[in-house]
Amino acid sequence: MMSQRLFKRAFLVLLVTAVLNWFVSMMYLHWTIWWIDIILHFLGGLSVALFFLWFCATKFDLKNWSSRKILFAVLGCVILVGVLWELYELYFGLTFLSDGLSYFADTFSDLIMDVVGGLTGFLYIQLLLKNNE
Repeated sequence: MMSQRLFKRAFLVLLVTAVLNWFVSMMYLHWTIWWIDIILHFLGGLSVALFFLWFCATKFDLKNWSSRKILFAVLGCVILVGVLWELYELYFGLTFLSDGLSYFADTFSDLIMDVVGGLTGFLYIQLLLKNNE
């Protein structure tokens, strides 16, 4: 039951993220609204965390996992996907190392927001586990 609920929430967050990203890209809002990337990275981190937790909930009994183990697993997954996303942006020319300090500041803030989204997913699973006891 918990894994079904988690999948539905993860899918909903991913769908909202995808639609918002599509809209932002179509309207070129990445270049006109500086904070829109913050929202997208937060939602991306949240969706990665929720899908990772859904996967873990279907394969393992998360009730037997300590909060610390869940936290480190979620953060590890979110950071990995966040770094891969930043490499994807570099590879496809969506961002450039030649931007210098602004590139590194943007990448750092993107990864921070990925982690904040992941922490939100962690808090959500803690709430689910507490309510399912």
